[in-house]
Amino acid sequence: MEKVVTRSSQQKKGEGTSKDGEGTFETPHESIKGVGNSQSPKWTKSKISGERKKPVCGFRLQWMLYPSGFQELKVRIGDESYGVNIHMKLCMCRLWQLSGVPCVHSVAGYMHLNREPDEGVDHWYNQEKWFEAYQFSIKPVYGSNMWKRTDLPPLLPLIMRRMPGIPRKKE
Repeated sequence: MEKVVTRSSQQKKGEGTSKDGEGTFETPHESIKGVGNSQSPKWTKSKISGERKKPVCGFRLQWMLYPSGFQELKVRIGDESYGVNIHMKLCMCRLWQLSGVPCVHSVAGYMHLNREPDEGVDHWYNQEKWFEAYQFSIKPVYGSNMWKRTDLPPLLPLIMRRMPGIPRKKE
């Protein structure tokens, strides 16, 4: 993986400056082109990579898994029980649906099926989607002194009204 160097870090070291003193820097879109995986850089530091560092045997002993259909599992730990559907990317805790990143229960399911948990990551975390989102740059906004003047009256603040109920005593 290539090391990404920004303009500010180059200027601190005195590197990357041309004869006219202007530094060279990469846009976020250009800096990620050399990354080898299909997920965005933020994804590589997610919670699944933390789960991988845990010992697999201890992780499997902690969760009790009961297959109940095609890529459907019942995942138990103590009194808690969750249904996981690997094919539909669903978990009863709903963390997988909300974040797009497999929850702990689905990671246990993937490990039980001897599959990589990366397969369960939503397509929004792929590098192609990251490129699509950041392909356009954000244009700078002019300061308020550059705004167009109008003949309309200036906006006034809202009128404060007394709220219902007993007012609280000030200490």
